[in-house]
Amino acid sequence: MQDRDGSQSSLRYDGDGNIVYAQDAQQTVEMRYNGVGQLASRQLAGATTTFTYDSEGRLTGLTNGHNQHYHFVLDLAGRVLEEYGFDGQIRRYEYDSAGRLLAKQLPSGRTARYAYDDADQVTEVAHDDGSQQRYVYAPDGTLLEAANAHARVRFTYDAHGLRQFETQNSHTVTSTYDAWGNRVAVYSSLGAAISTQRDAYGRAIGVHAGPWQSRMERDANGRETSRHLSGGLRTHWQRDAQGLPLSQLVAAPGTTRRRRYQWQAANQLSAIDDSLLGFTSYKHDATGALTAAHYADGTQELRQLDAVGNLFRSAARTDCQYGPDGQVREANGTRYRYDADGNRVRKTTATGQVWHYAWDGAGQLASVKCPNGYTVTFTYDALGRRLSKRYRGRVTHWVWDGNQPLHEWHELELGPGAGSVQDMTTWLFEDERLAPLAKLTAQGAYSVVCDHLGTPLEMYDAAGTPTWRAQLDSYGAVRQGQGQAQACPFRYQGQYEDVETGLYYNRFRYYDPEQGVYISPDPLGLAGGGALHAYVADPLTQLDVLGLSEGSDILGKKLLQVGHTHGIPGFVKNDFRAHHVIPHKVWTDNQDFFDHIGLGKKAGRTGMNPKDAAANGVFMPKNRPVATTHGFDQYHSGSHPNTSADMRGEVENIRDRYDMGRGSITRNQARKEISALQKAERKRLSSRRGLPCIIMP
Repeated sequence: MQDRDGSQSSLRYDGDGNIVYAQDAQQTVEMRYNGVGQLASRQLAGATTTFTYDSEGRLTGLTNGHNQHYHFVLDLAGRVLEEYGFDGQIRRYEYDSAGRLLAKQLPSGRTARYAYDDADQVTEVAHDDGSQQRYVYAPDGTLLEAANAHARVRFTYDAHGLRQFETQNSHTVTSTYDAWGNRVAVYSSLGAAISTQRDAYGRAIGVHAGPWQSRMERDANGRETSRHLSGGLRTHWQRDAQGLPLSQLVAAPGTTRRRRYQWQAANQLSAIDDSLLGFTSYKHDATGALTAAHYADGTQELRQLDAVGNLFRSAARTDCQYGPDGQVREANGTRYRYDADGNRVRKTTATGQVWHYAWDGAGQLASVKCPNGYTVTFTYDALGRRLSKRYRGRVTHWVWDGNQPLHEWHELELGPGAGSVQDMTTWLFEDERLAPLAKLTAQGAYSVVCDHLGTPLEMYDAAGTPTWRAQLDSYGAVRQGQGQAQACPFRYQGQYEDVETGLYYNRFRYYDPEQGVYISPDPLGLAGGGALHAYVADPLTQLDVLGLSEGSDILGKKLLQVGHTHGIPGFVKNDFRAHHVIPHKVWTDNQDFFDHIGLGKKAGRTGMNPKDAAANGVFMPKNRPVATTHGFDQYHSGSHPNTSADMRGEVENIRDRYDMGRGSITRNQARKEISALQKAERKRLSSRRGLPCIIMP
């Protein structure tokens, strides 16, 4: 078959319809199944992962390419009681009579206890260090409040379920919307006033904030082609038929910069020709992972992955030593130590400099003691957003707009001006992304120019003069730059550089650009991939904006990979939302049932969680204008409790009739009924007036 990028792929099946061989321009995967059709092994690029199940067909363990074992101990209901990591460390879980998680104990002994309301929503998480997070919900399940010792965050919604006010302690962010539910203005109690103009499809075509403004032009498919910014600055993009960037022009008064992008099969970036930095070429391996970068100055940088995703800078893979859970233990003379939970606690360089890292009860980095004897401390709200950074008598504060940092300022703890706001900065970002647009300060407004992935390249002042530039290497470290490093602290999209520690804050984790890894394991566990400390395999085309490995848009990526875009020519993903047909909570609440019928975590045909497979998803228009344009009957907006309740009822009906193998239908019949339920719901949600319903098989 021919994929969306024109490359060829092929599939082979066994007699039961299971895929046993899959090949595309990027990789070849071979799979074997057990007698009841569950994935028994998956081989990719010479590395084999095997899966084991109990007599009830529930996943109990896996073995990775280094013959390391990950094992689950289940109770009679299929709930995980003990989880043995690749390193042999044990996580323990306790449940109440309703099957809800009551307590989680980490290998270090740290324990979190959970409380729930009548709707089974988490209302409190209590940690053994005395810290707590508390949550309050509306009757429809919408989050109203999230609080801990550092912040009380409150949300207020309009009649349509759209977030109108977000109050963080004494600071409020206000959002207003047009008749179609598109956000058109943001105000804050700290002085932000940002307005957004949108086209008929709800896409941003203009942003204004005080003296700073931006005007965007888009092609027929909604992709940005030009951006006109304050100070006479202009950017222009050229793309191929798939939307891949071919060139980027940045024109300012008296200066022009052009970047040309070269692509190969499987949408891999093979080279960038930059008029400022020169020609950089890239190489990838059979799995699609980036393996090398060759820079214009002749420097070659290697990124060699072993069978389990550990990263090395040498072809021989001898420059680093890793622990079984993917923690880098030693690299080029620098030694690292970790606690029993896999969090970095000490770094000792070859010259004897020592760093100490401390973690709070929620598993968040609380402080870093630097070699100079000073300590950096951090606080967070109950949503995991960083609120403050304290170092040498100066405190940096943040106020958030959802997942985007809106305001940043400093306060001195002692001396003249102590406690007063200094250096107030307001950050503007692209719609629903963490790619910065502009920086607003009392000294002036600055436009930020990003690359194809949302990584900042340059910053220009109101006169169109470049004030900051940076080139990142393939590990995310600043390779060369111009201007003050912290003038623009954003690196890979979603990452904020802390110069005090050398780490990048990445929402739920901290990233180390020196080694290209996270300093703590993925909070998602195996759901985020088998390499628990790894960043993405190809940082030229992949992102992890939240520090959760596979990212927050797994389902959307799967739908795009298989081409399920409703047959719409020039399909624009940003106009649609990837919707789980069987909602996430319904699936997780019935995980033991799905495990029992062979749809457990990491047990899908390709080794992924079937919850996030294309078969459980559908693209829905993000708002009414997009739905109207393409003839859809429905669009995706806010929470959908009625739909979730309907699907819960359907799933539980099948579950009751299956009754864990003791009921009126067999395991295979239950799987077929779940598949039929998914297909029927996808068909309903894909309904387009006057057009045939294009649905995945």
